[in-house]
Amino acid sequence: PGTPRPITPASTLSVRPSACHMHPPLFKSHPQCEKLVEQLVACHEENPYGKFFGQCNDVKIAMDKCFKAEKVDKRTKNLEAGRQAETQWRTRVEEKRRRAAAAEGKER
Repeated sequence: PGTPRPITPASTLSVRPSACHMHPPLFKSHPQCEKLVEQLVACHEENPYGKFFGQCNDVKIAMDKCFKAEKVDKRTKNLEAGRQAETQWRTRVEEKRRRAAAAEGKER
């Protein structure tokens, strides 16, 4: 036999982050995708080895699409809430400037 290869620590291996994270944590609340999460968990429990060979891929693909739609909905709601907050802030700032200008005009 030849010389043994050195053992490389796992921390030095080059792994893409996307390869490590397949989907968001399933234990968190996913109201729109709850049934699909339950189906995937059940599939994994029923097929402890088959899950590694694509037995649950159909459910996983449907769940990933649902998560993506859920993320788009959340992003849209957050964007709308941010726009409303900005409008309210701009209104308050403008009102404050008007009051300051009116107070300055009274002093003269």
